[in-house]
Amino acid sequence: DYYKNNLEKKTSHNNDMCSLLPNPTPSTLSLWSHFLPHILDSSKHAHDWHEYEFHDFTARLLSILTPDRLNRGVKTLPLDWTPVQRSLTILHKRWTAIQKEVDSFRKKNNLSPTDPIDPKTIEKLQNSIPNAPRKLNILIMGGSVTMGVVCHLNPVTTQTGKYSRRACAWPGRLNTFFPYLFGYYDLVNIDSLALGGTNTESGRTIWDYSILPDEIPYPDILINGYATNDMHYNSVQDAIKRNVTLEQSVFELSQSFIRQVLTPKKGCGHPPPLLLYLDDYMGNEQNEIRETMISSRVIHELSGYYGIGSISYADVVRDIVYGDTREW
Repeated sequence: DYYKNNLEKKTSHNNDMCSLLPNPTPSTLSLWSHFLPHILDSSKHAHDWHEYEFHDFTARLLSILTPDRLNRGVKTLPLDWTPVQRSLTILHKRWTAIQKEVDSFRKKNNLSPTDPIDPKTIEKLQNSIPNAPRKLNILIMGGSVTMGVVCHLNPVTTQTGKYSRRACAWPGRLNTFFPYLFGYYDLVNIDSLALGGTNTESGRTIWDYSILPDEIPYPDILINGYATNDMHYNSVQDAIKRNVTLEQSVFELSQSFIRQVLTPKKGCGHPPPLLLYLDDYMGNEQNEIRETMISSRVIHELSGYYGIGSISYADVVRDIVYGDTREW
């Protein structure tokens, strides 16, 4: 409520997305701490909306994710903030259009800025905007983990059918999380192009030949989530066939992918997206420390060299997973 009220007060004179934030601008970690109860509510699975069977389990996970742990996950920031500014501009234009409709609705119905509006009403108001500014398009590319393989195995319920695969995987969860976190303002469109058995080489081919499905728009933000499959047994065998080490293979494929994404496509009409790398690999294919850390090492080196953003889920939870390797 504090954040939303602050937005209401600034509506009349804000010129960009950053001006909507409180002054002084809070850090990401302070926002996380301040809105943790709201984040808990926003973390519901789409099929667990009413019962929230995962409430206690989710609360336990969020209690583990302290600001210190979250900070471990931020590895590199984008060097060129131009695509970040483009993304913020897209968000701001759509937010402004929706806010204008909401303000008009409040005025017609004699509602104060703090009076709640039913989510269905907000959805209706958004859908009624003529020529509404588009959403921010995020594309997540990855393999089986990103797809949600074995996501149905959980310690809470044996009714796994409704929680399986894509709706359970983290890209699907983000699609549910963002609108709820943004006060039901539908600002972000998330598409997942994930398939078991694929790795960065597959992603490079998809991007190089522009073979995205018709229903997936050109992304403003592109997230590479292939880290685990880049270290998979099949990737190891591919490296052996090419007579190179796994580290050489991962480096060459990742660098080729980065260069393709950052190079403007001829006749495309779109600037390169904001590229982010996700490192979620924690082992199970290699037994040595240096071998296990190949993907993390390569991502960090290339992200620093090419000036792209990278985050490491693995670094956030590695000690917990290694401390108890049972699947929980």
